[in-house]
Amino acid sequence: MASDHEKNLVVLTEHLLHLAEKQRKASDQIAGSTRSLVDPARQVSDTHGIACEATHLAVSAAISARRAGGKQMQKVSNELDLKLTDASAYYGNADAAGAQMLNHQMPR
Repeated sequence: MASDHEKNLVVLTEHLLHLAEKQRKASDQIAGSTRSLVDPARQVSDTHGIACEATHLAVSAAISARRAGGKQMQKVSNELDLKLTDASAYYGNADAAGAQMLNHQMPR
């Protein structure tokens, strides 16, 4: 039967994997929302012509910034997902290695 200490470590690794999954979902949602952007700047240009060129340029810049921000957020979420997944594996491996070392030093 697992000790309280072992149970805490299991909860920790499972929690890290749960957080990693949340980051994967966030990354997917960010990618979807970034891809789904329509181009309102083009619509302004198409419907209002040269008279609204300043508005067209401002909206184009805002959309470009939003896309860049979305890509950066997605990158951060992906990196955090990988780090959390790796951390979970490292905790699990450290626990197994520690248990193996203790069992070798103090056989049951």
